[in-house]
Amino acid sequence: MAAYGRVLTRWVGGPSSPGLTVMNFRRNTGSYTDAVTAVRAFWAALASYLPTAYTLTVDPLVEEHESSDGSITGTWTAGTAPADVVGTGATAWAAGVGFRVTWDTGAVVNGHRVKGRTFIIPVLTANYDSSGTIAAATITAVNTAATNLRTAASGGSTPLVIYTKAGPRGPGALTDVSTGIVPDQVAVLRGRRVA
Repeated sequence: MAAYGRVLTRWVGGPSSPGLTVMNFRRNTGSYTDAVTAVRAFWAALASYLPTAYTLTVDPLVEEHESSDGSITGTWTAGTAPADVVGTGATAWAAGVGFRVTWDTGAVVNGHRVKGRTFIIPVLTANYDSSGTIAAATITAVNTAATNLRTAASGGSTPLVIYTKAGPRGPGALTDVSTGIVPDQVAVLRGRRVA
C-alpha cells in the first residue's frame, strides 16, 4: 500500500482555540517539504480573513502512516520550521462561524463518495454578504488559494489526498484531491479537534 503524511496546523488564540487542522499528502518521492510549504502558503494567503487574535502554526514534524490500516510508520521533519501565520483582520468577527473548503476526488471507495473538508473558522464579518452567505470575492480568493495548495503539493510529488479509513467494507485508501471549492454557505464549528 501507499504511505501518506499528516501535516498539522495548530490554531491558538480566541475562544475556539486551541485547535487543529489536518491535511494528508501522499509521498511519491523525496520528502514532505513541498507539502509543509504549500500548507503554510495556503494559510498565509488567508491571513487577512482571520482575526488578529489567531496564530496558526504549521507543524514541521510530519507523521507518516500506512494507508491500508492507518498505522504510523515513521516521522519526517522539515529542515526549517515554517513561520507562524498571524491573522491580520482587525475588524469585527464572530467565534465559531466561517466557511469551509470542500475537497473533492471524484472517486468512490468502499461504496462512498470520497470528499474532505477544511474549516476556516473564525473569519471577519466582511467575508459575508447581505444575503447572509459568503461574499463572492472571498469565495474566489479562497478557491484560488485551494488551487495553489493542490498545485504546489502535487508539483513536489506529494499530492493532497483524502484518507478513507479501513472498515467492514474494505481496507483504507488514499484518493487524490481533484478540486477544492468554497460552497456559498456559512459553516459552523461546534468543536475543534486538538492533538
